[in-house]
Amino acid sequence: MVTMEAAKSITATFNLKIHRITLPLVLRKIKQASRTVRLKMKRWLGYSLILVVAASLVIIPTRAARADTDPKPSMNFMFNYGISPAFSISFGTLLECSDPNCSEVAPLERLGLQGFQCGRASCSSMAYG
Repeated sequence: MVTMEAAKSITATFNLKIHRITLPLVLRKIKQASRTVRLKMKRWLGYSLILVVAASLVIIPTRAARADTDPKPSMNFMFNYGISPAFSISFGTLLECSDPNCSEVAPLERLGLQGFQCGRASCSSMAYG
């Protein structure tokens, strides 16, 4: 018959053996898991780097953008009145001819820099050639 002390001793020895066996196994499993996590992190960083490089190649233009620096035809009109007080110009329209006889006329359209504007005693226009 097994006494209580003998049972405690057997249980303590058994627990000690379990701890001696399972602790190295647990540590080995932790090392394997950390290696797996490190590998997954390296893969994730690699994929992220590839994605950033691909996105930057798509976003960054391959050719340099160039501004339109050609000369633009422009005109300035100054109005000198022989009366006092002088009139103030409120608006104006510049008519553009499409043929040499000026039989077909159309107002100059406002497109980007192109347009016709008037100030107090002068008007100016800029047109694309």
